[in-house]
Amino acid sequence: WLLIFSCGLVGVALVIGLIWWIIVSIWIIVSINESAPTVDEKPYEEMSESEQTERNVNIGQEVYEAATKDAQNTGESNESDKAAAAEVFQQAANSAQNTTEANVIRVSQMRYLLENGEYSDILEIGQSVCEDTSLDLVTRISCANIMALAAHEKDDQTLYEYYNGLQEQLIDEKIRLEYPEGGQDE
Repeated sequence: WLLIFSCGLVGVALVIGLIWWIIVSIWIIVSINESAPTVDEKPYEEMSESEQTERNVNIGQEVYEAATKDAQNTGESNESDKAAAAEVFQQAANSAQNTTEANVIRVSQMRYLLENGEYSDILEIGQSVCEDTSLDLVTRISCANIMALAAHEKDDQTLYEYYNGLQEQLIDEKIRLEYPEGGQDE
């Protein structure tokens, strides 16, 4: 009787141990997969200019769409829509992976503000953003363009000339990068 009882206990212990081992193994595998960084993209600094532009356009557009989805449903923009959009842009910038990504989101916010005639807010946000040389050229050109338009609307000729000149300089740089041999066939 003692032998049968002991074998039964050992059998139950083996089954419980096997179940415990399976659960722990699954938990370890899931933990490793969740903590492993995704390797779908190379680091931003190692991307080409066009890859950086594509990535930044996607980030900016995604946040812009999230910020404006409620206003797009009503077809009219009002103060509550503007406040909700400002909150979405702020949260996205705060949760950005780095300063470059946060500045991409701010340029997207500047686009939204331009569409809503909030020129003073653009000038406040954009001054540090447009000087971020880690941004791709297309994003910097867009930033300088929005700043020039806002400065023009606020009748600030000095600021307008500065950002218009910056925009022209960045466009020239972009052309030189895309067409290193002059761009024209002789």
